[in-house]
Amino acid sequence: MNILYVTDVFPFPVRHATSVFAYNWIRSLVERHTVSLIYLDASVQKSNLERIEEIGVQCFTPGIQTAETGRSVSQLFRHEPTAFTSVKTKQLYRYLADFITHVSADVVVLGAPFMGVLLSCEKLPCPVIYVPSDSISLNLASRFRFLKNPFRLAYAWLENRKWARAEQVIFPKADACVVVSEQEASAIAKRWTTIESQRMHVIPVGVDIAYFQPSIGKEKENHLVITGNMSPVRLVVALKWFMLSVLPIIRENVPGVTLDIVGKDPHPSIVQIAKTVGGIRVTGDVPDTRTYFAEASVCIYPMLLGSGVKTNLLEAMAMSKAVVATSMCLPGLQAPINGQLAIADDKEEFAWAVIRLLQDPKGRKVMGNAAREFIKEYHCWDSIVNDKVENLLSSLT
Repeated sequence: MNILYVTDVFPFPVRHATSVFAYNWIRSLVERHTVSLIYLDASVQKSNLERIEEIGVQCFTPGIQTAETGRSVSQLFRHEPTAFTSVKTKQLYRYLADFITHVSADVVVLGAPFMGVLLSCEKLPCPVIYVPSDSISLNLASRFRFLKNPFRLAYAWLENRKWARAEQVIFPKADACVVVSEQEASAIAKRWTTIESQRMHVIPVGVDIAYFQPSIGKEKENHLVITGNMSPVRLVVALKWFMLSVLPIIRENVPGVTLDIVGKDPHPSIVQIAKTVGGIRVTGDVPDTRTYFAEASVCIYPMLLGSGVKTNLLEAMAMSKAVVATSMCLPGLQAPINGQLAIADDKEEFAWAVIRLLQDPKGRKVMGNAAREFIKEYHCWDSIVNDKVENLLSSLT
């Protein structure tokens, strides 16, 4: 099969949801199919481009500049989500239509949420799989109670309405729409017709279990780690809550506990709180998170808002790490949790879940081993692509 994968973010390095899907789908699909990649990011480093070409993928960029988007007054009165306005839609559509015809593509994958704007154009000359992965409207709605600035709240509310409309009107125009959990599917397709609902598919997030393996690196005593992209609102809210409300309780009972906050673009407020609280290292972007996972006694994911699956949490589990997370992290897991990680939502409960694991090395090991087996059975990328993605491709061609 001849597959054309289209994304705004280059698949490598793998740093957030869009690149996680792109890299792992492509990496597995290229073993059985011809895969071409069209990407919009013109600033891709040569070494990253070569990394994708080495696995057998032909890469192309249309040279179409994305437009700057901002929270201007004029944006408030547009029907489409602000992210949609960053795409020069007609130019990109013509480029894709010509490219599909030129290479005789059997299917095109629109592998980024704002690529959904292309669905409002004429139908492309082959079946389209659209991968928003999450419900953006659901994600935005979860932020409302945390936004104190009236303008930001109003902006989030309007964007929520725009994405909700796009999810109901534009998304079902794809031949297949892929999200990571039943929760996301229900939020997006709640008003779809019966026929449209048949185009919704749940394909979970996976982990490259050959890459994220239990490490023989030395674990640090009483050391906590959280990984992820540190600029989104959901991480900022989570970290402030943990550092100011949860960590003091932990340190009252386990003195000297340290924390690594690992990930790109840490918000300045997080850096400042970390300095004030002490015993916290904010690393910024790192080339390899596995070193930091290896050093963790316990990994934490104190999410209070957001949607979708937390990929970094799955990676920690794949590395046999004991994890404490809020129930906000559960949607998208493909089986009930039974000892593979600790779940706590209240600050006292979260703190004591961490304390108990810090004081119980054998318990941490048992939990970590169970977590690794859970990931191998339910969230292994190779199995997911070989089964669910291949079945989806077969149904469309």
